[in-house]
Amino acid sequence: MRLLALGQTFADRDDIVFRHKPFWPAFWTVVYAALLALDIYGAVNVRMRGIPARPDNGLRFVLIVLGLFLLLGIWLALHAWRAALHPSNWLMRIRDNRVLIKFRNYENWLLNEADMQIIELDRHEIAYVRRGTVEQQTGLSGRKNQTQTLKTLEMSLQNVDLATIDAALREECSKRINQGTTVLFYPVELENELLRIKWDFGITPGLKQALAELGKWVPVQEAAKTVHDFTPKALKTLSADEQRKRIKELAAQDPIAAIRAARELYGCSLAEAKQIVES
Repeated sequence: MRLLALGQTFADRDDIVFRHKPFWPAFWTVVYAALLALDIYGAVNVRMRGIPARPDNGLRFVLIVLGLFLLLGIWLALHAWRAALHPSNWLMRIRDNRVLIKFRNYENWLLNEADMQIIELDRHEIAYVRRGTVEQQTGLSGRKNQTQTLKTLEMSLQNVDLATIDAALREECSKRINQGTTVLFYPVELENELLRIKWDFGITPGLKQALAELGKWVPVQEAAKTVHDFTPKALKTLSADEQRKRIKELAAQDPIAAIRAARELYGCSLAEAKQIVES
């Protein structure tokens, strides 16, 4: 096992490369732009028709607010589209008898390329692989719990320095882009000896092919399901250190839910909860 920076790897045309498709961010950019054009047309049309902007006539106000949200959607979609077109957009490479797993979110490509962000494993360091499902439960006291399901590729590691991998993944969570937005979603996590890669529908080739390729080296076990309970009721039974750890885990999946959980646990302000999640 080795940890590598982006510059210590190279693109081989024989690699089997798994990356995010640029289609979806491009699609949402076009959709948001079209909706914004319709919104602007509606706002102009209201003005041309001479509808008064009285306090009881909130149509123009609604259109303005909607336009601001659509602008934000366009900005986020363009950010993801630009990242998807960057050469660093890949999650996993299968090469000869090795597999390279990039644990830096492809949308965070503005971070320092010299950082360690890739785990290189030899085939003999993988005991087995399997398809995984992670069910994540969140919510607030007195409200119905929310459940989110994630599809994952799970690798059981053997004869590997797990502490080094764990430290690298934790270090990655502390990185921040100086100018710009840091996406607080981390595609790789380690739980005991299990390396879990979050596999969303935008990754191509799909999880089925990833298992088929890795299955040429190692056994493919039956699919497994993991439940993570991040509800206040569950978190309040843990020690303070364990609570912080679980909030960090939740932040890697859903930063907004992590901030809500921190506010409820500690009774702090929004700014303080955000600091807890990002510290």
